[in-house]
Amino acid sequence: MESSLSYLHLLYRAEGETYYGCVFDWFLQVQMLTTINDAANFCRQLATILDSGVPVSRGLKLLEQQAGVDCGARILQLRRLVDDGTPLHRAVLSLPEIFSPDDADILRIAESCGRVDFALRKLGDVKGKWRQRSRRVAAKSLYPVLIYHVAVGIAATVTFVFDGPVEAGLRCAAGLAPFYLAACVLTAARHVARLYPGVNRMLQRAIYFMPCAHGVVVKLGLARYWWSLQILADVGAGGAKAATIAAAASGNAVLRQKFDTVADAIRSGDSFASGLERLSFVSAATVEMIAAGEECGRLPDMLEKVAAAADADAERALINIEKWIPQLVYGLVMIWIAALICDIAALRSM
Repeated sequence: MESSLSYLHLLYRAEGETYYGCVFDWFLQVQMLTTINDAANFCRQLATILDSGVPVSRGLKLLEQQAGVDCGARILQLRRLVDDGTPLHRAVLSLPEIFSPDDADILRIAESCGRVDFALRKLGDVKGKWRQRSRRVAAKSLYPVLIYHVAVGIAATVTFVFDGPVEAGLRCAAGLAPFYLAACVLTAARHVARLYPGVNRMLQRAIYFMPCAHGVVVKLGLARYWWSLQILADVGAGGAKAATIAAAASGNAVLRQKFDTVADAIRSGDSFASGLERLSFVSAATVEMIAAGEECGRLPDMLEKVAAAADADAERALINIEKWIPQLVYGLVMIWIAALICDIAALRSM
């Protein structure tokens, strides 16, 4: 794929804009944007176009033409902001489904360094990786959820045979109501958290201090923190500013406060490694690697290695989640079936 993209870039650079329509239209027809939530493809495609020397406004127009109806309308909104003179890092905030305020900060620094295409490609890679992980966890949860519904249906059928339709309907409602009630509560909490930052921070704190979720939250936050730092270092940003942006990208209010102490340490004149020593969840090996990178002047390379290691830890944490979520649902199904058998046995004995 990379060789094909390089060939397209060479065609564009060698032949000029005569190949602009045919070459890039063909490329974007292969990977058409069908939804604005497809953040990874959007970032990668825009990065590919900008890397070929196409202006931002024209690149957005091309994406708009090749995208679906809903997605194209949102890209049109972004392009109009850019045409009106709004910097890209501010304009992207009109697409909250794709770009967070932390992403906008990274793009702001990339714009000042002239490396917007690189930052977009890195953001696309990271977003694509997290999207694959979330889909994998959801897929692992789908089968046991279906099993649960089948069990409730069997229970309702057995009750219908023995006790009639009214009791069958009540048993089906009693079995499905807790599941859908929990789903509605979680969905409502998610939307409220998006609308009210205070509620979002409160929920993040609650999740952080939950014993069953603490380790996963820390590992995922570390992975986000190190990847953000690595992207910022690659585009030429460093120091307290980069540490502050990466802290906000950790995804949890408690972790952000802890990572902010690193930025405060850098502002007071300490090294990055010295600030990391204050965090109990950062290993001594990681601190030593960062200290070695600072001493040798190769901090970006060392950040890349640390980010890869943290990403592997996050992967293992998600694999554990994939294992216990089906087991939890299967346990609920077994409890439901056991309760059903006991109930039917009690009714038959009467």
